[in-house]
Amino acid sequence: MRFRKFVQTYEMQRLLLIILSSFFLLISCKKSAPEGILPEKKMADLMADVHLLDGYLNTLPIDSSRKVIDGLYAEVFGNYGIDSAQFTRNLRYYLGNPTVAKKVYGQVNDKLTNLDRTYRVHDSLENARISDSVRHVQRFMRLRNEAQRLLFQVEKDTIPLTYRVYRNEFMQQAGLSINIFQQEDIPVSGPVPLPEAGVRQPSDGAAQPVQSKQMPPASTPVDATQVPAQRQQDSLPTVN
Repeated sequence: MRFRKFVQTYEMQRLLLIILSSFFLLISCKKSAPEGILPEKKMADLMADVHLLDGYLNTLPIDSSRKVIDGLYAEVFGNYGIDSAQFTRNLRYYLGNPTVAKKVYGQVNDKLTNLDRTYRVHDSLENARISDSVRHVQRFMRLRNEAQRLLFQVEKDTIPLTYRVYRNEFMQQAGLSINIFQQEDIPVSGPVPLPEAGVRQPSDGAAQPVQSKQMPPASTPVDATQVPAQRQQDSLPTVN
């Protein structure tokens, strides 16, 4: 009986020891964050703001960034109720636990990606609005230049205004000029005057008039004194 009672007591003590050991082991594994350490969500937001601030400072000249770096970091830390020393402490705590640090930086990456997407959409809408405004300005400038040209640079038009001419000008100004099956209007000159009877019209080339040689009429007697001596000898008959 005594041995049986001893065994039962031993088993109860051993079971109690196992339960207590398991309880203390679970408590020791679950480490609570020390005082002054930010939660994971708040630390992720803080690191996202710090990365944005670092990117902004990299766009500034070195002298300018040195003047504003302390004030900007102090403003960011003040939004989360910490200072530079507490920020360093939080950073060391999270970097000391790689699993928690990876989880925090995953949240930081997601937040920065969402911000980048939001800014891209905003920039696209802003660029579209600016492009539309530029088109309106260019249109008004073109209309102003056209009005000034019509007022101060009017050229004398020698072509009579007909329906076809007015239609072509209107279509060209409206940007609807389509002339596929038609030819360009060619101004027709006036009728060519007919030459008068008995009047010789000058030719295109400046040809000199040819003077005809005046020949004496056949019935006019020829004076022997006007004929050369050689010709007279040739005309005399030969006597044998």
